[in-house]
Amino acid sequence: MLKFWQFLAAVDQPQPSWLGALELLILITGCGLLIRWAQNGFGARALAHKPSRRHSMTPWLPFGILILWFGLLVVAGSAITAFFDTADETVKLMALYISTGCVDILLTLTILVLGHFYFTRGLAGFGLSLCTVTKDALWGLIHYLAVMPLVVGTIYLIQFIGEAISGDGFQLPMHESLKAIMDNPSLPVVVAIAVSVIVIIPIFEELLFRGLLQSSLVSYMGNWPGIAATSLIFAVLHANWTHWLPLFLLSCGFGYAYEKSGSLWRPIFMHMIFNGTNVAMLVFQPNLVN
Repeated sequence: MLKFWQFLAAVDQPQPSWLGALELLILITGCGLLIRWAQNGFGARALAHKPSRRHSMTPWLPFGILILWFGLLVVAGSAITAFFDTADETVKLMALYISTGCVDILLTLTILVLGHFYFTRGLAGFGLSLCTVTKDALWGLIHYLAVMPLVVGTIYLIQFIGEAISGDGFQLPMHESLKAIMDNPSLPVVVAIAVSVIVIIPIFEELLFRGLLQSSLVSYMGNWPGIAATSLIFAVLHANWTHWLPLFLLSCGFGYAYEKSGSLWRPIFMHMIFNGTNVAMLVFQPNLVN
């Protein structure tokens, strides 16, 4: 996952004026949508009539996929380190993102097979009906805008607390993918990372965390407890604790969109927009990409 606009503090170039205007527009729109949602009972009323999503998964299945994912990533990372130890940094980065992308694609296909067999109505019951893609793209944008004031607000809060404790030099750590682009801004690296974080990772992570894990937890815990538990796991699996609260709230937005609609396309599009915004706003900094 990427952190919303956090890289701006680390880029020693003046921010274009349109960037501040865009941020303000997104936050104002999001606040309006959030207020409207609060007036409707903070989502409780909507989830009370959510679409049915039946499955026959055992509780351990999503956790088994999680463990398998981390195991394969460790193996892939070790193999890249061993075989490309003396290679150029650009080549090593390319190999790393291609190998981890292959792991994610392999597990995505595995989850699709599991979704077909374990969910009533197969992949449509899992939340991947092709009939709703266009509508879900629009609603994904709306849900994304609505959750962003909460995410950005917590980022500023953490920054404020960090500066109060550690001084003005405190900065939220940059996500490793954004840092990799800044440290190695060659076109092949940018393309490899962009494809990974904008396309492959959102699809895979939403199938895993929302499709399998949240579906399982909601069955045993109920709507909001299941969304919260999934989001907590999603957040803490990311390395830096300073990112946990914004990621938790963002993930709750993903989870709510899934439960409300029954469609995985909505959180997938939200995830893509979030990651894509971060990458695009970094890449389009003047003179960054070689």
